[in-house]
Amino acid sequence: MTTLVATIGFDEKFAVRAIVRHLANIERFVAITSIPIDSRTSKAIGLVKQFISTYLENTDKKLEVHTVEVDVRYPYDAISTLRREVFEKFVGPYVLNLSGGMRALVILTLAGFVLSGAHGVIEIELENLLDVVQVDPRVFILGKLSESKTSIIREIAKRGKATYKEISRELGIPRATFFRELKLLKTLGLIGVERDGKNSFYYLTELGKAYQ
Repeated sequence: MTTLVATIGFDEKFAVRAIVRHLANIERFVAITSIPIDSRTSKAIGLVKQFISTYLENTDKKLEVHTVEVDVRYPYDAISTLRREVFEKFVGPYVLNLSGGMRALVILTLAGFVLSGAHGVIEIELENLLDVVQVDPRVFILGKLSESKTSIIREIAKRGKATYKEISRELGIPRATFFRELKLLKTLGLIGVERDGKNSFYYLTELGKAYQ
């Protein structure tokens, strides 16, 4: 089951909305906040806990609730605490909601998540509450791609989808290098493959679009 982690500041609404969106698939909720805790933040956390208690009353749903406090004035200590006490503590995927809380808390929480190597998804709800943006955390880890990988990705992006013959003919990359790079791109989750009869077509994944 999934752990929902949310940064919280003066406003509880983003955390509450995230809980409602993911409730069917999560078994625990972790609120992340910064110390010293402002009275408005304390109130927001209290309202989140009250909402969970009321919302789950008379249901069979159980939801663990945890609060982790860090001092953003000591950023590397905060990152270490978040990594150890949140993202390396629980088994299973994470949903990391970074919609609330101060900017420093958001950045440090993201850093702890990335450094832990935990898997899951990062989400940010737009301020107008009309949509939620989701980002694959691997985009923060992969770094700059080699020239040959970038060339393959851009060729696929230009065509929409393409066979290996179309890509290799256009780029002129040595066959052994080409297939090695193609396999790595698929392993990294940047390209996918679909079959149409006897042909295999490569296409960019959502993550791969970041590198086109």
